[in-house]
Amino acid sequence: MGRVAALYRKYRPQGFDDVVGQEPVVRTLKNAIDAGQIRQAYLFAGPRGTGKTSLARILAKALNCERGPTSQPDTECHICRAIASGTSLDVVEMDAASQRGIDDIRDIRDHAVLQPVEGRYKVYILDEAHQLTDAAFNALLKLIEEPPPHLVFVFCTTDLGKMLPTVRSRCQTFVFARPRLPELVRVLRWVADGEEIEVPDAALALVARAARGAYRDAVSTLDQLAAATGKKITVQDVLQLLGAIEEEALFRLCDLIVDRDTAGALTFIEELSEQGQDLGRLVTDLLEHLRHLLLVQHMGHVPAKRRPIGSSSSRSAAVLDMAWDLVPRHARKRRLLNRLRHRENRRRSTSSSCKRPGSGRCCRPSRRNRFRPRPSCARPIRPSSPVTP
Repeated sequence: MGRVAALYRKYRPQGFDDVVGQEPVVRTLKNAIDAGQIRQAYLFAGPRGTGKTSLARILAKALNCERGPTSQPDTECHICRAIASGTSLDVVEMDAASQRGIDDIRDIRDHAVLQPVEGRYKVYILDEAHQLTDAAFNALLKLIEEPPPHLVFVFCTTDLGKMLPTVRSRCQTFVFARPRLPELVRVLRWVADGEEIEVPDAALALVARAARGAYRDAVSTLDQLAAATGKKITVQDVLQLLGAIEEEALFRLCDLIVDRDTAGALTFIEELSEQGQDLGRLVTDLLEHLRHLLLVQHMGHVPAKRRPIGSSSSRSAAVLDMAWDLVPRHARKRRLLNRLRHRENRRRSTSSSCKRPGSGRCCRPSRRNRFRPRPSCARPIRPSSPVTP
């Protein structure tokens, strides 16, 4: 059996129209190509997995296509296929994380003056360009400023602040934004339909939210889920793989904390821990859940942008009802939110020193219970009849 390509490579965009979530960048590049205003150096900056290298390849196709330069490369000619497969002699991709020295840049300078083999332009794509050394950047400055007419540089970076100002001033900079959740879900649905994967929209929304704006991470997670479930994915499968906390558990835990049922909250957290849930992930998901409820309180309805994709109207009504039930206690919930945020910051700063390997618990017990009642409510409470403040 031959090796099967990963889904994120199989469904990589091949043309400008296939790029999702980067409309300003795509529009500017297409207009520049149609007007013949091709620059000698471009700088693509943005979070990982947002399509910087893919768009650099599409730009190389547009410049070297047999019908081009054109903003609509056919993707079927010999040059476009060679660029897509990574075998073109005129498009050189370099990983600046491993080829970051001045000797590597001197090799570029020696070969850049040569004419293209097949196309019109010789395109150099430098990924993770911010990891080049200062000496390597300085060696490139003159070549970037006064390149041969057939040479185009595309620098891709996840850290724009580390790029030298002298390099940034010589490049046309494009900042890639994280895609919105509906856009990411639309891409996942396109991939799922192409691979005949049975998956509900709610499960795709969970995958997209966990990817945090990275197309590659989202499609890779979908690929892993399809392999694990035989292309029949459920919401429970996604929760199990991602280690996320079910929304029902968040509702229950929030009720226990707001009611100051300390014993019930600690018991429920212990149950989640015994089920293998990551307690650090629990704090993160609970913070997001509380923010959502506070937003619904102030707006009076569930915002469309925050409404879970694939959720029913009854589910939104349940969220709204719970938010209204908590309105008299909003000040207490705000204090709880700040307290949880403080505990999360402390957990991140001390995790390396106090966390037991493989556990979400802290080895040092807390000096005081941060969720204990005020002195006026500190009398013992019988488990059979909890007292509501």
